[in-house]
Amino acid sequence: MAIDLSGNHINPGDDVELPTKLNDMMDAVEEGVNGGLTEIDENLDTLSAQITSELNTAVAQVVVYRDAASDFADDAAADAAAAALSEANALSYLTQTQSARDQAIAIVYGGGFTITAASGNVPIADTDARIGNDWLHIGYGFNQIPLMQFLGGLAFYDRLPAVAFANTAPTVASATSIIIQSPVTFVSGTTSIATIAAPGLTDTGSAQITIIPTGLWSTTTAGNIALATTAVVNRALTLTYDSATAKWYPSY
Repeated sequence: MAIDLSGNHINPGDDVELPTKLNDMMDAVEEGVNGGLTEIDENLDTLSAQITSELNTAVAQVVVYRDAASDFADDAAADAAAAALSEANALSYLTQTQSARDQAIAIVYGGGFTITAASGNVPIADTDARIGNDWLHIGYGFNQIPLMQFLGGLAFYDRLPAVAFANTAPTVASATSIIIQSPVTFVSGTTSIATIAAPGLTDTGSAQITIIPTGLWSTTTAGNIALATTAVVNRALTLTYDSATAKWYPSY
């Protein structure tokens, strides 16, 4: 708003008194300023409402963008986790495939023929025309046992009424502690026997072995034999094992 004070100028030769001119000018200035202030007040009210409306609209849009960004971030995190899992599974499958491939290659191209069991090798018979027990197992991992031990347990410890054995009875020298690995065993020597160990014994059930003395040894009760006895050469001695007492009971 412009204020025109040209009519209040004091020019040389004017007859109007100076105070009158000055008062008229001050009145004009006051009227102009008051009118401008009124217009400013009116415009401020309108501008304030407009600014408030535009700010509210901007804030609402920012909230929309923020929520959308949060959703995108969550989706990206989920996709990243799924990708990591897929990568781990792929690596696991790759490792298994490579292991199977290497085993196949070892058997077809690089596998040797050995008496002792070894990965990728082919078993061959020993000088007795037998495949070693370490090639044949029952079970898997920590639970596996040699097949011959398993079959021997069926015949040796399962209390079959009568069995025929494919192998001849071995001879074991008498000692304080001996290991019996056959249902029928010759025992030589003269050392007293206190403990008899046999593969396949468990915490339950019972077992029975036959010992044929070829020497004048004896048993004591210092270990797991319930009765002291003196061997008679060529007289079969039957010993029955009971898991409840963890003792062998001689037949004489």
